[in-house]
Amino acid sequence: MEMTVSFSGGRKLAAQAGDFVVMTDQPEESGGENSAPTPFQLFLVSIATCSAYYVLDFCRNRDIPLDGVTLVQRAEYGRESKKLEKIVQEIRVPKDFPDKYHTAVVRASELCAVKKTILDPPEMSVEVVVTD
Repeated sequence: MEMTVSFSGGRKLAAQAGDFVVMTDQPEESGGENSAPTPFQLFLVSIATCSAYYVLDFCRNRDIPLDGVTLVQRAEYGRESKKLEKIVQEIRVPKDFPDKYHTAVVRASELCAVKKTILDPPEMSVEVVVTD
């Protein structure tokens, strides 16, 4: 998949991803307008929504209602380093969610391709290409 990122003024960026344009911006304290998520927020969103997709798929395949099912994700940062140190996800289910599926729904969420890519990262390279 190829993406093209263009500069949209200020700190805004527009990434053409297939048929979609994904916008990013920076918070006001970083010179942006806070008009869209930051790239790092989108990174975290991609992990959460990928995991949640597998929870959705798991429940639908077993005719388990999704009412009251949510995925909550927290990013934990080092106090001194300010570096992301841990991502914690909770799959919150209502009382009537079958107990026998608690472990299985966690395993399903761990099928997330974004998480797997982070744990086994691809090679990355950057180069300059001169165009006309």
